[in-house]
Amino acid sequence: KSSLLNALFGRKKLAKVSATPGKTRCLNFFLVDNRFYLVDLPGYGYARVPRTVSAAWGRLLQEYLHTCEDLVGLILLLDSRRDLTEEDHRLLHWLAHRGLPAMLVLTKADKVNRDTIKRRTRELEHALRVPVIAFSTVTGEGKHELMASVLDLVNAPRRKSD
Repeated sequence: KSSLLNALFGRKKLAKVSATPGKTRCLNFFLVDNRFYLVDLPGYGYARVPRTVSAAWGRLLQEYLHTCEDLVGLILLLDSRRDLTEEDHRLLHWLAHRGLPAMLVLTKADKVNRDTIKRRTRELEHALRVPVIAFSTVTGEGKHELMASVLDLVNAPRRKSD
């Protein structure tokens, strides 16, 4: 996630990059153009952390997602070489139930051949009914598409709360 944020905004040290997953342990807020925040949430997928830490992240994520009134959508990052987890499916279902847009970003797209990443993107879009963007911090693939999608999401008209 940190590498993606750094590549997206063209800053090498905006977010601290670690060789091992699971270093983001709190909510990190990034103010973009004094207009909106991108919030880096702890990853729950492949981080090798004790169950107590993982459970604490789950509670933190739930609290944030349930109480943030300004939440306009969520970008779910998935290593392009991995499959969606049951947690990913539950999160996407919860977002759909709440009427919040979701987008899936397949990271490390440079590590998978072009035909495979295109096929995977189409399959996931069809199965999940959410936009899917292949992204590579190495080649820059997907950078402009992702930024345009984020701006579209931020600029979309808001639903009135009941």
